[in-house]
Amino acid sequence: MGAIKQHILTVHIQASVWRQASITRQEFLDPLENGFCKDTDGPLKPTTTTVLPAPKAIIELVNCHCKTDCSSRRCSCKDVSLPCTDLCVCSSQCNNVEDPRVHLSAD
Repeated sequence: MGAIKQHILTVHIQASVWRQASITRQEFLDPLENGFCKDTDGPLKPTTTTVLPAPKAIIELVNCHCKTDCSSRRCSCKDVSLPCTDLCVCSSQCNNVEDPRVHLSAD
C-alpha cells in the first residue's frame, strides 16, 4: 500500500490547487504532510513509497565488495538503490549509507 498511498496524497494536493483555481486567496495543503519530502539540497520531491523494496531478509543478502567510496553504480548496493549494510566489505569511506531521517516500514 505504500506507493499507492503516496500517489493519492500527491494527487490530492494537485486536485486541491485545481479546485481553488478561481479563488483569489487559496489555502494550500502542507506538501510535507501530503506525499512530498524535502531533498537535502532544498527542493521538494514526491515520496515514492514508505515500505522496503523487498523483504528485509533479502535486502540483507545484497552486499558489495567496493574498494572505494561506493559513490558510483559499480557498487552492487547502489546499483539496486539500497544502502550499504554491515554485510558489505566496502571501506570506511562509504558514501552509500542509509539516511537516518528515512524510516521505512516492513509491511
